[in-house]
Order: sequence, then C-alpha cells, then structure tokens
Amino acid sequence: MHEVSTDSVGQYTGLRDKNGKEIYEGDIVRLEDRGDIFDHVVKWLPEEARFVFETTEEWYGPEEMDFDFCKVIGNVYENLDLVPG
Repeated sequence: MHEVSTDSVGQYTGLRDKNGKEIYEGDIVRLEDRGDIFDHVVKWLPEEARFVFETTEEWYGPEEMDFDFCKVIGNVYENLDLVPG
C-alpha cells in the first residue's frame, strides 16, 4: 500500500498518447507536429462535462488533437516547471 494525496488523483480521460500511455486529468501532454512543440495541461470542464487540453492562450477538445504526435511528459503535481505559462 502507498499513501496518496487526494489532490493528486486525476480522472482517466479514456485517451492514450503515441506510446500507448494513459492520459489523465492533470497530465502535461506535449504535441510535436511539423517541428512545432506545444505543451498542454489536461483539464476537466464540468460545465461542458468533457476534458480539454489547455495551453497558455487557449484550449482544445480531444477531437482537435492528433494523438499520433502527443506524448505525456509529466503532470501538474510533480512537474510544475513543465506547466505552460
């Protein structure tokens, strides 16, 4: 058994990155496409009942993300230095 902080528990999105790793709320996902690199934080929007991928300026729905180019690089609980912004 391990003690877990309830603040660091994220819900599974039902999505996987390009390596097959599960994507959870609070994860930081890097999108590398055509030489551009964008980091996104996975958030839950309760008013819309869906997950979004947020950058410093806007957010995208999962339908707008190409998961063949996405990779989980950390999470907001253990990797604050990776949070976009």
